[in-house]
Amino acid sequence: MIGRKRDLDEFDLTEPLEEHKSSILGEKLARNWTKEVQNSAKKTKNPSLTRVIIKTFKWDLIFYGFLLFVMELVSRLPQPIFIGLFIRYFNPKNLKSSEKQFSPTYLLRAVFYFSKNQSRISKEEAFFFATCIMMCSLITVGIFHPYIMAGLHVGMQIRVACCSLVYRKALRIKLTALGGETVGNTVNLMSNDVNRFDQAPLFLHYLWISPLQACLIAFFIYLEMGDSSFYGMSAVAVVAPLQILMCIATAYLRVQAASRTDKRVRHMNEVIQAMQVIKMYAWENAFIDVISRLRKKELKMLVLTSYIRGITMSFLMITARAGIFLTVLSYVWLDNAITAEQVFVIGGYYLIIRISCTVYFPLGLNAIAEAQVSIRRIERFLLTDEAVVGDRSVLNPDYDPNQIVPFKREKGDLNLRASSVFSADFPLRDASSRTTRSPEAPAQVTISRGIAKYGKALCLDNINTQMSSGQLVAIVGVVGSGKTCLLNLILGELKLFSGKLHVSGVVSYASQEPWLFADKYMQVIKVCALKRDFSLLPFGDRTIVGERGTSLSGGQRARINLARAIYKEADIYLLDDPLSAVDIQQHLKDKLVILVTHQLQYLKRADQILILNEGTIEVQGTYEEIKRSGLSFALLLEESTIAASSVQPEQEKEMDKVLKAISLTSTAFNSAIDIEGLKLGPKMTPEMRTSGAVALGNYKSYFKAGGNCWMLILMCGLFLGAQFLGSGGDYFLSQWVNLEELRANYGSAEAAGFWNRFNRQACINIYTGIMIATIVVVIFRSLYFFSICMRASYRLHNRMFESIIKAAMRFFHQNTSGRILNRFSKDLGQVDELLPNAFIDTVQLMLTLVGSICVVCTINTWFLLPVSLMMVLFYFLRKFYLKTSRSVKRLEGIARSPVFAHLNATLQGLQTIRINNAEKNLAEEFDHLQDIHSSAWFMFLYTSRAFSLWLDWITALFIGVVTYTCVISPGSFQGSSVGLIITQAISLTGLIQWGMRQSAELENQMTSVERVLEFTRIEHEPDLDSIGIVGRTGAGKSSLILTLFRLAYFEGEIYIDHLDISVLGLHDLRRKISIIPQEPVVFHGTLRYNLDPFDEHTDQEMLSALVDVEDKDAISKGLGGQNVSVGQRQMICLVRAILKNNKILVMDEATANMDAQTDKLIQKTIRTKFAQCTVLTIAHRLHTVMDSDKILVMDAGEAVEFDHPNILLQNPKGYLSELVRKTGTGTAAFLKKTAKEASGIFYYLRVLIVEAL
Repeated sequence: MIGRKRDLDEFDLTEPLEEHKSSILGEKLARNWTKEVQNSAKKTKNPSLTRVIIKTFKWDLIFYGFLLFVMELVSRLPQPIFIGLFIRYFNPKNLKSSEKQFSPTYLLRAVFYFSKNQSRISKEEAFFFATCIMMCSLITVGIFHPYIMAGLHVGMQIRVACCSLVYRKALRIKLTALGGETVGNTVNLMSNDVNRFDQAPLFLHYLWISPLQACLIAFFIYLEMGDSSFYGMSAVAVVAPLQILMCIATAYLRVQAASRTDKRVRHMNEVIQAMQVIKMYAWENAFIDVISRLRKKELKMLVLTSYIRGITMSFLMITARAGIFLTVLSYVWLDNAITAEQVFVIGGYYLIIRISCTVYFPLGLNAIAEAQVSIRRIERFLLTDEAVVGDRSVLNPDYDPNQIVPFKREKGDLNLRASSVFSADFPLRDASSRTTRSPEAPAQVTISRGIAKYGKALCLDNINTQMSSGQLVAIVGVVGSGKTCLLNLILGELKLFSGKLHVSGVVSYASQEPWLFADKYMQVIKVCALKRDFSLLPFGDRTIVGERGTSLSGGQRARINLARAIYKEADIYLLDDPLSAVDIQQHLKDKLVILVTHQLQYLKRADQILILNEGTIEVQGTYEEIKRSGLSFALLLEESTIAASSVQPEQEKEMDKVLKAISLTSTAFNSAIDIEGLKLGPKMTPEMRTSGAVALGNYKSYFKAGGNCWMLILMCGLFLGAQFLGSGGDYFLSQWVNLEELRANYGSAEAAGFWNRFNRQACINIYTGIMIATIVVVIFRSLYFFSICMRASYRLHNRMFESIIKAAMRFFHQNTSGRILNRFSKDLGQVDELLPNAFIDTVQLMLTLVGSICVVCTINTWFLLPVSLMMVLFYFLRKFYLKTSRSVKRLEGIARSPVFAHLNATLQGLQTIRINNAEKNLAEEFDHLQDIHSSAWFMFLYTSRAFSLWLDWITALFIGVVTYTCVISPGSFQGSSVGLIITQAISLTGLIQWGMRQSAELENQMTSVERVLEFTRIEHEPDLDSIGIVGRTGAGKSSLILTLFRLAYFEGEIYIDHLDISVLGLHDLRRKISIIPQEPVVFHGTLRYNLDPFDEHTDQEMLSALVDVEDKDAISKGLGGQNVSVGQRQMICLVRAILKNNKILVMDEATANMDAQTDKLIQKTIRTKFAQCTVLTIAHRLHTVMDSDKILVMDAGEAVEFDHPNILLQNPKGYLSELVRKTGTGTAAFLKKTAKEASGIFYYLRVLIVEAL
């Protein structure tokens, strides 16, 4: 009732039922899956997810199968017999001789009268048989709809359980396996594959009930028609194997389409994550071509699948009519006199076959075939290698942490589970044992002869080291030397190929790339004295930071990431270059701190230094020992002392506050710092949502995308022609039978009037022509319709992608990647597959309804009264239902997006999640999001099923009205006319509710088109000296760059060469500016593809650019560059900038993740290759910009100083002077000297001019 009055929202959703809860279903399936894996390992066979699903839900499936068996064989099979006996009442002769001795009608009457003596059908018997006809329909309706609801209910439970299992596996998947296709595959598993389970249980039992029912029907038809029945059943016999072959082809095409969809979704995910870089490089049009090609390859498989589906759906109109045609034709050719009773008894049986064998049986084959494809894909994902560390109980609820896991070697590699000591000689224990120690024992990390591989590539070789509590261990090395791999080995994210690893103590980790959820600041930040950052944010520490922290600066994200790691009470802290200036030793003096860094000036504070080179420890020792070693790296250490503390002191000062908070007592961990003026932060930007009926404009846009108006006119003509031929053939058959009866009973057919002019041969010829035309038109209609739908789907996808790639960056800050991917995966999947099915079902079944009504009313116009009443009831029921279901469907669509966003965010932060033991918390959050979606989905199922039930009740009552009307006025009807009326009315049972529900489903599926079209109307971006930029974290440095690229809205004017950039073409502007971004992006593919994705440069040009940065080796890139370091990724971005050869270069902290040697090389490259360019450099390390022509100092979003650094340093109260002064006396003198030397003659000329004025 609420849905009829207003649009529903999330507050109208009910709490999910206990049997729908994701946590319960997920744990149940996970427990059975674990047992299946263990049993399969013992029997040396592959585990089967199919067996697990059957085991989990077998009793429900068995019970519902029995329910369907009762309905199909007990309530439906007797109905045609009652129809035959009822028609006999209207036979003028009504004689015993008209009946075969062993026909079904004869046997049924013998049962009723306990005798073989068959007399005329009395009026009382006619009323009785009319009641039996109606009761069969009522019983069928009463059983069928609860069965459908139960089947959908089980399908929903299987889907929810599998989603929960897949997510839990994603939490456990190993980082080396999280490359290539995995991310796109995981998203596609949850958006498309699991949806196959919704329909599979519904039609599963028809795979055995339909053949059994067909055999019984064939026997009954044989009793009625003799040998002629073989000809009719041959049509069914031909169609059945055709359907099986088509289902096999569909399953194959489904596998191909799924893999191509995975690839498209993976690329879409990369594009969304890298949108800022794509816009800065002006790669929009090129990526439009890339995604369009992927979409075209995907659609090739979908088009073939849709054609097969179109042919399969054509059997709905063809099979029953072809069976009747062949049976009657052969019966007449054998010189038999045919009667209405015989025709409509076999017609009733063929109607049953039409539904069960040509609708539900192929649906069952398709559903099971597609479900099996999905199951195999999920199985492959579930069998992916798992991480050694983390909470194993999240995937295995019965996991015993004390269980000994037997060690085994697979294909020359070590299959490590988890242990406190990783070795090739000992059994392995659970991950929890590696993170515990006795209170008196020191935290310790020991590696002996360690060799590790990243995939198949060797990344660490012969590592020998020992680290203990109270040490600050610094790990340094050139870019790509294996520093992060060493941390991953200690974390347990990387396999130990051989050797031993001992980790004793609780580990905390701060990754090199900050990872944040799209949520409020964690409470841990409240103990960190970051008031300055809070004051710059609109809602303090309750500001929504956006997915991956997009609304924060890079430094703010890094500090939150570091604070989260240090706040954890741990024994071992792994810090992967999270910030450049941190005085850690003072605050974590009793802990083991392992720091990967490129800032060599801080190595003097380290107790132990490890220098890595190409995966091996080149040297290790104290700072003084390495300086005396004479290695080339020692010279770099001496040079680094000159630039000591040349990073901005503001950053170090702020981090000191963070670290001091860590040294507080344990009570401080539960306290919070009061922030003045703190207001409750806003909620995440809500997803776009329309209300009311789906606008007709959406239908127009959909078909306009599919073709022009002439194509649509032809399509409508084919639909009308097919229905006219089908209904016309039924009507002609009844008139032909009437002629045969009149001639058999009276020797003449004068009473037939117009039809008397046709002899038997003419009737055979006409009927044959109608049947051939029906078959041709119906098949061509289906193929033509699906071709239009596929064309529309292709164009809508391209329009949507072109729209979002041209959208302003604000759109991506306000919408999570999961929300955007939802449109390109789930919504587009529905437009590809579900919408065309709903559309053709609606049109076909509505035309069937109109055709049946026309036939009934042509026989007797008085039937217009009950028909009109029935149509009025249908209209109001549909109107009542549609408003609610549409609102619920929209709500369900919106409830899906957070599920995908949560999954996407999880895959990006697995290391941080596992080391913080947050798996269960995130699994609970995922289950909660699934429960919200399940509540909306279950509400949609119940509303649609209630609607269908009411429609079928009304249809069953209409059958009763028709049959009783015929008995009350028998003189007005002939036997053939009565048979046609009743069979047409009975055919409406199921078809009307299916058609009406599909019409509502059509509008519900059109909400996906509506959601796609919403993203085609996004607001687009308006058409299209060396300067250092400094300032504390969050000052607005990166925002200034966004403004230059017109990635952010701004007021005022920006000029380049006296041209206002607002009047330049957006694409032209960005192509003329090169950038090395703060967050370098590498795509999945080769080095060449990453440097020049669209083949705009020659191999020689690329080789020359690689020589400039001394990176000649082509390395394989993993997804998101996960198998290359951040420093290597930034070097790739530098090569891109060299290739573009623009006059403006922007460096957004480009060398922050590079070692000193590489930094020196890059600075030299920039000063030579970009000597004639304007270079804008954002940097925290002052020594990198003090030789700039000018420095722009930013603070709180404002430009507070701008001039040559030497000029700015002449003002002792200036911002730059304050920053330099805080670096210390020695460093300040060095920086001033650098600025003075860089000024040259221009500085003195400037001073003379100022003095003269």
